[in-house]
Amino acid sequence: MKGFTIIAIVTLLFIGIFLFFENSTRVVAPDNPTVEIPTTTSEMTDQESPAVPNSNYEPKPDLIVVENLNPGETITSPVTITGKARGYWFFEATFPIIITRYDGEMIAQGYATAEGDWMTEDFVPFTATVEYVSPYSAGGMEFEQKGSIILEKQNASGLPENADSLVFPITFAAQ
Repeated sequence: MKGFTIIAIVTLLFIGIFLFFENSTRVVAPDNPTVEIPTTTSEMTDQESPAVPNSNYEPKPDLIVVENLNPGETITSPVTITGKARGYWFFEATFPIIITRYDGEMIAQGYATAEGDWMTEDFVPFTATVEYVSPYSAGGMEFEQKGSIILEKQNASGLPENADSLVFPITFAAQ
């Protein structure tokens, strides 16, 4: 009886440790994922929101360039994005693209694909087509038109020091 009690206690201890570590390493995706977008505060009209990402665009011409859109340009769905990025921006010839509303809420995601040998440090042309539902309806608030296309460096290592992105401001056409 004494041996059975010890075995039961040890077994329960191992199960408890296993469940503790299993739950502490699990990542749960939120129902409405958002992407943190750096913003700046400036004078705003009554219809603008303090979370408008368009005011903090920083181009990265030495790393990645969007060639077919201008910052703040009005887009419709599906949107095609073309440009060029350094080969190390890709992994397995792709990198993620995310479209967000003015407040950072993700409304669509997809992947850009290299149109050439991506295993280089040189620029490689890319293209991506992403479908989305416009968060802006005709007659809506002006700030609802604003959003971003985020071109994320593919970070296979998962290390924060290897992460990078280009937050490209856009304007949504009414649906």
